[in-house]
Amino acid sequence: MKKNISNIHGFSIVEVLVGIFIFTLGLVSVYAVVESTIKIGEYNKYSLIALQLGSEQLELVRNMRDGNYKTLRNYMDWLPGSGTGTFQISHVYDESPTVDIQWVNNPENISQFQLCHDTGKRYIYCDSNNPDHTPTPLYRYIEITDIPNVDTGKKIRSVVGWNRKWNHEIILDMILTDWRRL
Repeated sequence: MKKNISNIHGFSIVEVLVGIFIFTLGLVSVYAVVESTIKIGEYNKYSLIALQLGSEQLELVRNMRDGNYKTLRNYMDWLPGSGTGTFQISHVYDESPTVDIQWVNNPENISQFQLCHDTGKRYIYCDSNNPDHTPTPLYRYIEITDIPNVDTGKKIRSVVGWNRKWNHEIILDMILTDWRRL
């Protein structure tokens, strides 16, 4: 007995290939949306951290200026050197928390500004001699410049950035004045 092939129903090879193509296209689209969402989330995370770290630097500068007023010193006495240039500024976490500021000789070498986590998950400048420091992609520094034609003021620029495929930076500017003399 012969079977009639024309009565058997199924999909042709072309229909199967079109179905696989459409299914694959859908999966690739979902993957692209998930990947871009993760990238946007990481960018937002580092943007918020950078904004907080930059604000912290500016607040430390204001506090140092105000601390000089309490001791009746010049408002910019806390600055090493000529008072202008690129600086690292950070908390020193020990028995009595203090602020450390260091003038930087070669600001083009961005790796010297890299931040690490210490054992307390605080952001500090990396120290290659300390194995307890966990590197992060973040870096930060401040630039202090004179303001033309203003004797009692400095421009403070806080720069915090990170490098994830591209270099991203958050820049905050502030004018620091000798407000007791104004």
